[in-house]
Amino acid sequence: MKELYGFLQGMEIMSIYIVCVSSDIHEVMATLVFAYENEAYEFYARYARTRGFGIRFGGCIKRTNKDSGSVYVHYVYLECHKQGVKNESKGVDVVVSHKRAEVRTGCQANMRLKIDKFLGGYVIYEWTDVHNHDLIDADKGGPHMILYFRHMVPIQI
Repeated sequence: MKELYGFLQGMEIMSIYIVCVSSDIHEVMATLVFAYENEAYEFYARYARTRGFGIRFGGCIKRTNKDSGSVYVHYVYLECHKQGVKNESKGVDVVVSHKRAEVRTGCQANMRLKIDKFLGGYVIYEWTDVHNHDLIDADKGGPHMILYFRHMVPIQI
């Protein structure tokens, strides 16, 4: 439980509501309510960094409000950066002098959100935290090895 509240520090807690306080992290995840989808993305990114994996945006489903005609994001999919497999070439015969190593392993770890109009925010409706690859040890300074967490400071540019 300490690890959950540790990476919540620094986030705008007013927009994240914790409905349940428990020692089981999965019970708490099921009760988080995010006001905006980008807050959920930042939350999952912080969680991933503490666990030792990267994330990527898996997609979203938008809906149109029948009354006002406005478009809103109904479902948001966030996933491990090693989710899926690389597409095979489409029959183009190109000689590749140096083939890059495969990064994706078909990992199924993800966080899926949907909007809950009653609570007024996004709730986690599916949470899978089982990885089929090794995680990088955050205590040994490993997260900088993950592409998602690499950032250049302006002086390096």
